[in-house]
Amino acid sequence: MNSLPIRRLLDISPDHLSKASEKVLEDGGVGDAILVVTPTEHGYLVFADTDEERTLSEAGVPQDLGDLLEFATWNGCDYIMFDNDAAVVPGLPTFQK
Repeated sequence: MNSLPIRRLLDISPDHLSKASEKVLEDGGVGDAILVVTPTEHGYLVFADTDEERTLSEAGVPQDLGDLLEFATWNGCDYIMFDNDAAVVPGLPTFQK
């Protein structure tokens, strides 16, 4: 039997997003950065793969969002679910809204 294609997801509070990053997700991306963003009822689902050709910041992605994408990737996650009901992750920066 073949194994199922199961992927890992980081479920995280949008409190970890700056206003600039929230705007990027609302707009579905920024500049020529390749971001796969799906709005949900309670936030956003974002594919966490990073652009290997150049840094995310060079493509116009805010630093905090780039850091979260890398954090998810380093922890073996393919996606980030920014969910209003999710917990704040200790040790990661948060932003006032």
